[in-house]
Amino acid sequence: MKIGIHTSRAFSGRAAITAAVLGFSAHIATAATYDSGGTPTNSWFVAENWNGNVLPVQGGPTSGSTHEINNGESFSGEGVLFDPVNDVNNTTGSNTYTLGGNTAEGTSANLRLYIANGTAAVSSKLTIKSGTLRMFDGGDNVVLGRSTNLSNIGAVTGVLVIDGGSFVVSNDNTDVGSTNTNGATTITSRGILDFRGGTFEGGLVSASSHGIRLASGAGSHGTFISRNDAPGSVTAFNYVSAQGAAGTGGAQTHGVSEFHYSNGGVNTVNVQNNLTLNNDGTAARRSYLNFVLDSAPEAKGDDGTFYIPEDIGLFNVDSDGNGTGNGATGAGNSLFYNLASDTALTAGSTVSASFGGYTYNWTIQYAGNIVGGLISASGGKDVVLIGLSSNAPIPEPTSIATLAIGALAIGRRRMARQA
Repeated sequence: MKIGIHTSRAFSGRAAITAAVLGFSAHIATAATYDSGGTPTNSWFVAENWNGNVLPVQGGPTSGSTHEINNGESFSGEGVLFDPVNDVNNTTGSNTYTLGGNTAEGTSANLRLYIANGTAAVSSKLTIKSGTLRMFDGGDNVVLGRSTNLSNIGAVTGVLVIDGGSFVVSNDNTDVGSTNTNGATTITSRGILDFRGGTFEGGLVSASSHGIRLASGAGSHGTFISRNDAPGSVTAFNYVSAQGAAGTGGAQTHGVSEFHYSNGGVNTVNVQNNLTLNNDGTAARRSYLNFVLDSAPEAKGDDGTFYIPEDIGLFNVDSDGNGTGNGATGAGNSLFYNLASDTALTAGSTVSASFGGYTYNWTIQYAGNIVGGLISASGGKDVVLIGLSSNAPIPEPTSIATLAIGALAIGRRRMARQA
């Protein structure tokens, strides 16, 4: 547990949500579907890229309606690009774009944003690079990759990349992989939430059951990727892996939490309430962990021959410090499985990753504690990796002073992100 929101360890400060007047439209529009009919074809702010040549109206549409980015051509590269600060096509007068807003924040309006939703295999992507895209009302949820009554037809794949901007889902879930059918024998939908920098906030207004849900439907795959490419923070009221039960037709339901170490750390996920890791007796329903080194980890010490990698915080549970959050609960054995080997990562199990020809090892703990930038193996509710060993040699004597300075910098960065 720690009080306050933690940001990327390599950077001080927190990417703030852009402040702007909402400026809702006085009328209510019908749901908008992206059709790539304008120039450039990937700009959110080109009206001709939406059906009817009209941008999605802020403050609308009415209850039960949907917006969809469902064009397979928009999947390559950045896909549909939301970049209001730098896009010359943005003539709205604001860098904040609010979908919903017909009712008071937190009151249900049931507006949905789908990225890839259909009865045929389709892949779509939305990239947020600046400004704020916001789902305002209660019931305004986001779905990345949702199959509609598909069976053995191939995956519907929806991808959301947050790369410097802010994405806020005030009062509902962000479902990463979803279905509305239970009898498929193969995976029918895949969702990917790829966080690289900026801000993600999910379900913080409702403070009930909302947040991030990986694989929310039977036979779906959902992957959350936390990178440390730029300053940023991820905060969800709840975080649920493998939300949907295993499919009755044999399709597997898998949630994957993937963390990338780079720039001297990882981007810890803040969970204000509950962390839920669902599994069953077979691989049909799994919560997987994938830990990736994009650079060599810094050292916290050595064993006389090789250096020991620093401790790492993955999930900061009860991040608001009010004492209500629960760590690592769920169906079956409430823990992660190793994505590569499908073996259970019980408390104390070894998690290994390689970079530059060397292998680094940690032990995983589900009752760790992260306070004031210090990470410990016990005493809290957090999921942490405790540095164990490596086959990376201790630096030469001329480099020891540099290593000591690096260790001091680690402590300073941890303290700075608490400020």
